[in-house]
Parts: sequence; structure tokens; C-alpha cells
Amino acid sequence: TIASAMVDATVPNFLIQEFSVENFDLSERFFEKSFEVVDGSIRLGEEPGLGLTPNFDAIRRESYVRAQTF
Repeated sequence: TIASAMVDATVPNFLIQEFSVENFDLSERFFEKSFEVVDGSIRLGEEPGLGLTPNFDAIRRESYVRAQTF
């Protein structure tokens, strides 16, 4: 989501970016610093790169379950 928002910020005729509200939960669980939403808009930070600070301890604690594919 944040990578898409970064691209959107550079496109002159950009209108809307869709994303799932589940991203808020993931953002809070897996990142110490992440994006913030202000008045319905994603606020991009001044940090280099994507501006995200992963919480590696929280990521390691999460169990991975591979989705069943057919």
C-alpha cells in the first residue's frame, strides 16, 4: 500500500488508491513506524525509502500458514 502511495504521489493525474482496511491492523502489528491516515488521505513521511520501520520481533512471532492452492 505504501509503495503504491509513493508512486501515486508522483503521478500528476492520480485520483484514488484503493486498499483494504486490514492493512491498518497489519501496519500496527508489524511496523514500529508506518503510514498514517489524516482526513482520509495517506500522509507520506520525510524518511528515506518507504519510511517504514519493521518490527522484526513481531514478524518472527507470527506463524506462517501457506494458503492452499489448486
